[in-house]
Amino acid sequence: VNSLKTNTSGKRNVAFGTYSLNGNTTGGGNSAFGYASMYYNTTGFSNIAVGVRSLYRNTNRSNLVAIGDSALYHNGLNATLMSHSTKNTAVGSKSMYANTIGLGNTALGYESSKDNINGNFNTAIGNSALKNNTEGYSNSALGNLSSFSNSSGNNNVAIGSTSLYLNETGSNNVVIGYTAGFNTLGSGNVFIGNEAGAYEEGSNKLYISNSDTENPLIFGDFNTNVLSLNADVAIGTNFATGYKLSVDGKIMCEELRVDLQASWPDYVFEKDYKLLSVNKLDSYIETNGHLPNIPSSDEMNESGLEIGEMQRLMMEKIEELTLYIIEQQKQIDQLTNNQ
Repeated sequence: VNSLKTNTSGKRNVAFGTYSLNGNTTGGGNSAFGYASMYYNTTGFSNIAVGVRSLYRNTNRSNLVAIGDSALYHNGLNATLMSHSTKNTAVGSKSMYANTIGLGNTALGYESSKDNINGNFNTAIGNSALKNNTEGYSNSALGNLSSFSNSSGNNNVAIGSTSLYLNETGSNNVVIGYTAGFNTLGSGNVFIGNEAGAYEEGSNKLYISNSDTENPLIFGDFNTNVLSLNADVAIGTNFATGYKLSVDGKIMCEELRVDLQASWPDYVFEKDYKLLSVNKLDSYIETNGHLPNIPSSDEMNESGLEIGEMQRLMMEKIEELTLYIIEQQKQIDQLTNNQ
């Protein structure tokens, strides 16, 4: 009833349902199925509308796909430029319901991108994905309620149910995982993993984790170029028990700072320090084949070299050697004075 009621010269149109394509005049190649689908269309062409009041307000926009109750309901309303309100695809009840001039959007799912008005080039797949987006552009949301609260944020990627849920205006976020970045309000974040960064509200952060912990396996700050690993790391080898970093190969650096756990050997210069006599030192070396307190070659081969501890022991020996030299000089001076 009343389908294609006012059509004049429009060709190759298909209208099925009361008031479908009711106002069409010259538009051609349209397919409308459902009560009042494409009701106001006049000159728009090559559109597909399936569902009650789908593409209801569209008049002269073309190449649109609306499948679902009230999908793309307001599309084309108040559009002034030829590019406005074109190339949109909405599949799902009330998907892209409020869109008026937004273009190049794809929405798949119940109320997906429902509130979009003039946002462009967004992709929303999932129940209420990007539901509250009004003017944000180039966002991609995949998953139930993903990027739900986004209104004007741009260039965000949210993959996973309720990912990036509360973010409204932040941009350039990449979030992958269930509830990842749920409370995030900032921009430039990268969260990867189940619930990763769920409670992070700042910007330019990196979280790689499989929980909502504040101490993820990998944390980074893009502003300060800081990267934190909450794990043991092995490069080219297996993990060495008890060590944070295991490397099979060479390491090059400009400076290495060691935080010593033992006292620096200035104790050698204390009055009560028991310095071995030269004769006892000679006997020790003759018996053991190395200096006192210094690991043997066999120990080195088995356990390796601890840089901090070895530097401490070497300084101990240097300070002991200094005392030997001072004592020797005193003896030389005494012999010289006695001549």
